[in-house]
Amino acid sequence: CAERLRPEERIGTLPSDGAIYKKVFGIAWPAVLESVLISFISVADTAMVSAMGKEAIAGVGITDQPRSIALAVIFSLNVGVTAVVSRRKGEANRAGANRCLKQCLLVSLLLAVLLGGLCVVLARPILLFSGARADYIDLAVEYCRIIMGGLVFTAVSQTITAAQRGCGQTKVSLRANLTANIVNVVLNYLLIGGHLGFPALGVRGAAIASVISFFVSALIAVLSVLRQEDFLYLLSGDSWRFDRETLGGVLRVGGNAALEQVVFSRIGYFLYGKMMASLGTLEYAVNRICSSVMSVGLSFADGFCVTASSLLGQSLGEKRPDKAQAYVGACQRIAFLGALLLTAAFIGLRYPLVRIYNREPEVVDLAVQVMVIVGLTTNLQTFQNIYTASLRGAGDTRFVAWVSMISVMILRPGLGWLFAYPLGGGLIGAWLACWIDQFVRAVCGWLRFRHGCWKTIKI
Repeated sequence: CAERLRPEERIGTLPSDGAIYKKVFGIAWPAVLESVLISFISVADTAMVSAMGKEAIAGVGITDQPRSIALAVIFSLNVGVTAVVSRRKGEANRAGANRCLKQCLLVSLLLAVLLGGLCVVLARPILLFSGARADYIDLAVEYCRIIMGGLVFTAVSQTITAAQRGCGQTKVSLRANLTANIVNVVLNYLLIGGHLGFPALGVRGAAIASVISFFVSALIAVLSVLRQEDFLYLLSGDSWRFDRETLGGVLRVGGNAALEQVVFSRIGYFLYGKMMASLGTLEYAVNRICSSVMSVGLSFADGFCVTASSLLGQSLGEKRPDKAQAYVGACQRIAFLGALLLTAAFIGLRYPLVRIYNREPEVVDLAVQVMVIVGLTTNLQTFQNIYTASLRGAGDTRFVAWVSMISVMILRPGLGWLFAYPLGGGLIGAWLACWIDQFVRAVCGWLRFRHGCWKTIKI
């Protein structure tokens, strides 16, 4: 890793390759294990819902649109939380890290109450605008109202675990999310079909199970910041009052992340998702299945994204951008090799993978074609996500936002519409647009990181 740096990039003595990979693995393995296991649990979750038919798949899937927008707002705040806390960890500034956690936790709760309440009250018009069709709109409204009522628990969990990740404490997120998702699967089994004396609630049961799992995740996250000996301690004497210095650093990073996630990316994903929904219930159900499989590849990359962002931020706090560059390079190489294996699995095992969800011939025939594109997209997605996470961790969120505007908001839905409708490609054409979007963002992220302007950003 160190040998790949140019002489002018070196500031001091760098750890050996063995030490770099050891540190990367030490932080990455809980994050990777968490993401991969949760994605498999999500596969099981989706498969249970799929057993009720393609209308149930589509009804649950369409709710992802408004929920993703609400979560994107909280995610944007948490990008700033991770970046600031990782810098304070590198500076050994415990008080600054705790002030950041406390103030951002209050902001996160406020956002969750406002956004969740809005989605509960306006569920039907929001879902109709998202492209929901008459054959599953009632299922979607019921699911959306319950699931969005639990947004406050998700906000608490995600903000605390974002701060813990900034410290390199990825095991906290592993415990919280893995436990919560196991609870979710068990409750799905009990409540969707009605087993062991529980009522068969169908889609409503899936929503109730999810909200309970959100609460479990939030509880575990809160308990992780109640130990006085840890770097992050919620009951410390540091003030809960908002101050310009603390929130200013978060908002400088999170503000641009919000522009990226809430405005550019979410508008793009919303338009793209709306177009997918307009293709028909069959196509939207297949899209939901293939997206679920693709999430396994994304989850593998996510673990290394967390590691790259955390170690980069801590290294910049130590005034060692050369170490940051070495750590990100190590994360990229390991993740890329893993993504190659996933690509081979997605393409080679596409028939049995699709049949986990649904065995209807029309669903399987279309899904296995899309799965080839899913496999080819996995490597690009891994490459792109790690560089994007690294740039966010450094505070270079403005560049990421503008790339998202061009690629996600304009290119992806625009090409998706062109390939799906005028060129007659349908769902396959829309997924080709997804591949092109990932390619453009991967190239832009790689070039920006090589340029090195992220090394001088102050938070």
